[in-house]
Amino acid sequence: MNHYAYYALRSESGYAFSSAVENCSFAGGTKFSFGMDFYYNGAEGVLFSQKESVTCRIVNKQLEWKTADWRLATSSFTMPLIEHGWNHIDIVYEEKQAVLYLNAVEAHRVDIDTKPVYNHQDYHYLEQDIGYVRNVRIIGRAMTQEEIITNLMQTVVPKEHLWLYIPFDIPFCQDQGVFQKAVHYGGLSRCENLVKVLRFGDGGYALLDGVKTNPGNAKMEDFSIAVRIFLLPCSTEEAVLFENAGEEDLFQIRLLTRQKQVELVFGTEKITLENSLPAPYEWTDLIVVKKGTQVQCFLNGQMSGSGSLTNNYQRKNPPRIILGNKFKGYMDYIGIYGKSLDSGECLEIHQVEPYIFDEGLALLYR
Repeated sequence: MNHYAYYALRSESGYAFSSAVENCSFAGGTKFSFGMDFYYNGAEGVLFSQKESVTCRIVNKQLEWKTADWRLATSSFTMPLIEHGWNHIDIVYEEKQAVLYLNAVEAHRVDIDTKPVYNHQDYHYLEQDIGYVRNVRIIGRAMTQEEIITNLMQTVVPKEHLWLYIPFDIPFCQDQGVFQKAVHYGGLSRCENLVKVLRFGDGGYALLDGVKTNPGNAKMEDFSIAVRIFLLPCSTEEAVLFENAGEEDLFQIRLLTRQKQVELVFGTEKITLENSLPAPYEWTDLIVVKKGTQVQCFLNGQMSGSGSLTNNYQRKNPPRIILGNKFKGYMDYIGIYGKSLDSGECLEIHQVEPYIFDEGLALLYR
């Protein structure tokens, strides 16, 4: 799954679970580190647990890590959780102490028993609908604060040190650590894509009302169109991804041969590019750049095709922008730029994170 597929675990009811890591004592007595990312929606509930061993939960707007004999917790006053945003926690088991870090900042430290207590009950992940969880990991050593910062919201620890690693970054994600524990999804527990998108089927289209930006008119002779799309298998030979409707001043970005090839229409002229779009089930950034009579196409930040117009394209009609006519897939972003973007700017657009938790299509006019 590529960079723009942002999945995380959600549990409307039920929970995900896996078998326990042997020789891992949450009571103390073994050196290791536990970490996870979680999106906190303001509700209370359990993020992680092992029966008769440990519970990690949110209560009274505090994060609590509790065993039978000791407790770690954040403070809602001095170190509050980020509500409706992502948080990262690490529990580091040192020789005689346990330390709680919230977003790489030490929040609480306690003395612990040095005698290990092993428990073979299953691990439970996200037992209530309190947000999302991803990047759950158990690392076979006591991490330093510097290592925690390096691994914040990502995991760059070598696999041989990962006793458990479940990123929850694809549907039905499994453990990628050294023991490769099977992960089960009970009830309405699932890995959910967090990117809110506009979906297109085999028919229909989206019409953008009230758009004043008019690519190709006298005020915008040079322009760039950027679209982020997720292709699905398609039986239609031709589809229109983007259109500024008209007659002699029509502009279209068309997809040919079942959404595998790009064709550009500038009034009465056509440029069919030799590039091919990636296979279905991948997010793709497609950018068309017009500068005078020269046209370039970029896929995922890299130039993939170019062509020339016989005459400079000029737009006379008012804008009438249509998206996705006969297109099959998803659209996350549409950008209309009143300039010809250079290669560095196209790469920068590709590297922008998707619009997680935004409602509907992201539209930019520049």
